[in-house]
Amino acid sequence: MFIDAGCGDGMHQSNSHIFIKQGWNAILIDALRSNVTRCSMLYENYKNVTCIKATLSDKREDVFFKEDTRHWSLSKIDPAEGVATKSMRLSDILKLYGVTQIGICSIDLEGHETNVLTDLLHNRIYPQILIVEGNTLELMQQHREMLSPFYKCIGGIFPNQFFMKL
Repeated sequence: MFIDAGCGDGMHQSNSHIFIKQGWNAILIDALRSNVTRCSMLYENYKNVTCIKATLSDKREDVFFKEDTRHWSLSKIDPAEGVATKSMRLSDILKLYGVTQIGICSIDLEGHETNVLTDLLHNRIYPQILIVEGNTLELMQQHREMLSPFYKCIGGIFPNQFFMKL
């Protein structure tokens, strides 16, 4: 199973497409309706792919999400300008879809990766491989520290780091 949290449109600047083309089962999640719509259209003939619109966090709560129409990567949770929506936990989505084992999980949530990692660790969900974006060196270090009891960082290409389960 391949999970892509922050999948974009599932093709451009996304880790999804190569795994789907190799036959992996996949759950693709994005907060932008336009991305999920494109993703659903792109993979409509793939029975092994599920596309979900969700704003992910480590809690179920009201958040304010701002969709940037200039480029989807600039969209973010923004209490000052966002539109109210409910956040979801990745662990709840995995439970809903009966996912018990994850080969690869890619997390690219424009600064909210730590929240989703917190949810996964709290619920003892350990994908074999994690690909985690960290937009600053400090955030990348924080991810390495929080994952170090369970994962070895095997490399990275800024801003992504690759972790293998111990």
